[in-house]
Amino acid sequence: EVARLQALRAQQATATIAQATSTPSRGSESTTATAAAVLAEAEKHLGKPYVWGAKGPNSFDCSGFVQYVFGKVGINAPAPTYTQETLGSYVPKGQEQPGDLVFFGTPGNTHHVGIYVGNGQFIHASSAKNGVVISSLTSGYYNQYFIGGIHV
Repeated sequence: EVARLQALRAQQATATIAQATSTPSRGSESTTATAAAVLAEAEKHLGKPYVWGAKGPNSFDCSGFVQYVFGKVGINAPAPTYTQETLGSYVPKGQEQPGDLVFFGTPGNTHHVGIYVGNGQFIHASSAKNGVVISSLTSGYYNQYFIGGIHV
């Protein structure tokens, strides 16, 4: 049994290393093109309504918005937020790049997600009052609960 578990762990580590070496580095041409495609798709939905549990295309909740936008550019990002929080590599506060996911809450217990646009701003399905908007990471609520990002 111990040998089987060791073999399984070795196989998983090899798969993780292979995936990491085949993923474009941050700032590479393909990563930049993907981020531009994500942001272009996200901006098409500005002003659409927020509806809890909605996954588009006419209304969204926060994780449904991310799932829909990323899906349109060929990236699987299944809702809810706690699943999206595990999709890529962690990005500390202040090191976000356009196209990264940004999370709010506490690690492992996030309650909101958006897509980083640049210049301290992110696009997200905000609330029933505001719908899909661009907000600042430094505004009161978002600044208080912002925990960092994920590079997908």
